[in-house]
Amino acid sequence: MKTQIIKATLLGALVLSLVGCGGGTPTCDSSEAKGLVIDITKDELRDQKMAAVIDQIKIKVESVRTREHDEKRDTYSCAAELSFEGKGGKNSIPITYTIESTDDGKEFYVNVFGL
Repeated sequence: MKTQIIKATLLGALVLSLVGCGGGTPTCDSSEAKGLVIDITKDELRDQKMAAVIDQIKIKVESVRTREHDEKRDTYSCAAELSFEGKGGKNSIPITYTIESTDDGKEFYVNVFGL
């Protein structure tokens, strides 16, 4: 299946995920945040009955930009390119995501927009 089909299918979805962390909210370019964005993308592909595609493509979070960091709440607003590379070539879509810790600082939420 070509990545162009993935691009058209993923537009407009919102996914929320929760992961344990320690030491504050991860930054936009952190491996934790980017890894979770990829996990959320894979979950979205599974939800759209496209699980077979996951093993055929590489998904990367590239060109990460911190749009805003609220130091008081320790939250981040991020933008990036989500790239899909496979037999059909490479495509990417623009995404945004937010990262925020729970009040006790033991977990953080990542919301991805533009999938």
